[in-house]
Amino acid sequence: MAYRLITCRLRSLFVCVTLGNICNMKKVTAQLTSDPFENMETHNTVAIYAPAIQEFPPEMMLDLIQLPLGNLNQLTASYIASISKCDPKPSYCGVFALDPFIKWKDFLAQIRGAGFHRICNFPKLPVFGSEEADALLASGFSFQHELEVLVSFAEDGMDILVVCSDQNEIRLAEDVLTGLAVEFCLIADIGTN
Repeated sequence: MAYRLITCRLRSLFVCVTLGNICNMKKVTAQLTSDPFENMETHNTVAIYAPAIQEFPPEMMLDLIQLPLGNLNQLTASYIASISKCDPKPSYCGVFALDPFIKWKDFLAQIRGAGFHRICNFPKLPVFGSEEADALLASGFSFQHELEVLVSFAEDGMDILVVCSDQNEIRLAEDVLTGLAVEFCLIADIGTN
């Protein structure tokens, strides 16, 4: 009996240590910005470049940007086409990772060409009730798919910020992003200027 208890405790300790070593996720807070040169790298706060926030009233922009109002990636593409190229941008470029129409290779080349080396899943898929979530999942819209897109960005050399809705998404991100050094924040920890 004592042997089983010790084995279970050691096995649990091994799992925790192993998971801690293979997934290197750092928690940060974030601020939305329409200035790609904004650098907020103080006190674990990062900037998310989301030019679409300019399209919404300031008091409502955080809520409205997460609704499917227009093509946010297309809007981001048009804004980054107008900013100076080659200057490294300290902010994360926010993209809607579940965009079914975007040609990711071309869009990523445009993002890189504008000087971004960091990318994140913002806006992210909003949290819905179980019925809506099941319908979205059946259509290929899920946090799991967002993570798969982020993994492809990381494999392409981009630094990644994962925006999560809750602890369940953080755990899933830890599992999917095993071996990658990434930053993450909760959607509730994103502020606006």
